[in-house]
Amino acid sequence: MNNLDKYKCSSYFLTIPKYNFSTVANNSNGDYFMNKYIQNLAAFVIGGLSYPLLELIWRGHTHWSMMLAGGVCMVLMFEIYNTYDNMNFLSRALVGSFVITSVELAFGLVLNYRLKMDIWDYSDKRFNFMGQICLLYTFLWGLLSIPVSVLCIRLKGLFERINLNGESETA
Repeated sequence: MNNLDKYKCSSYFLTIPKYNFSTVANNSNGDYFMNKYIQNLAAFVIGGLSYPLLELIWRGHTHWSMMLAGGVCMVLMFEIYNTYDNMNFLSRALVGSFVITSVELAFGLVLNYRLKMDIWDYSDKRFNFMGQICLLYTFLWGLLSIPVSVLCIRLKGLFERINLNGESETA
């Protein structure tokens, strides 16, 4: 059994994406993990700034928590789209729709139901679940996920060009 098999796991959060595993094994100073941290931080900031802007354009107002939700969505989609970079557009839309709707439900249950912040309410929409998610927005998130997936893949390409992909250069 290869020593690196311990990094492979069925849980997404414990899986190291398809990078050069020899870099992880031979890198004693942690550059690989620092580079992953920087990549995910950049994705978080992009999502955290973009989602409230989109909400301001769509609804005319936003809430600070939408920065967190947008950041979480972007990091998850960045990792998924770059780990499975051969997905077609329909798959990207379905995965993105699922990710964003799941994050929206989690944030809604905590912020709107548990903390009673009443940030949004889809109760007036058809096919809603507890007023926190609805089929209409799930579809719209799927459409939005297509350009977001392209952005994620291009962002990964940028990281590779500046050698922020966790792999060492060879002479």
